Amino acid sequence: MAAAPGDVRPARRQAPSAAVDAHGVIVAWGRGAQELLGYAPADVVGERAATLLAQPLPAAARRCAARREAWDGEIAVRHRDGRRLRVRLLAHPLLDAAGEARWFLTGPAPEVSAAAGPADGRDVGDDMKRRWGGVRPHREPRPPR
Repeated sequence: MAAAPGDVRPARRQAPSAAVDAHGVIVAWGRGAQELLGYAPADVVGERAATLLAQPLPAAARRCAARREAWDGEIAVRHRDGRRLRVRLLAHPLLDAAGEARWFLTGPAPEVSAAAGPADGRDVGDDMKRRWGGVRPHREPRPPR
């Protein structure tokens, strides 16, 4: 059954989210990011966001960041247990009163609406990740033949 307009209920899971300051330091860490990567806020707040990358940001993302433009793309990150994951990321620049950029980073929500999910109401987060490519293990490119 679809929710009626105005219905609000607690989310079972949160989308991965974090905030990064103008110097690339993590200043806030959401529960969804903790669930995805295994790091508690105390582990990463105050650390450089680049320490979580399994490989450098794509050049296009670096160019957008330099111009303070939002960008959307797939990056490789490292889980606390050492696994490499490919994560789709949306980065929004937010400007403070002094014009300094802060970045709000979000990944795909791990759950979909009841209208799009299984009729039995079970958690569809893992299924969504598989079908829509939100998160998947990183594989090194194969060498050319």
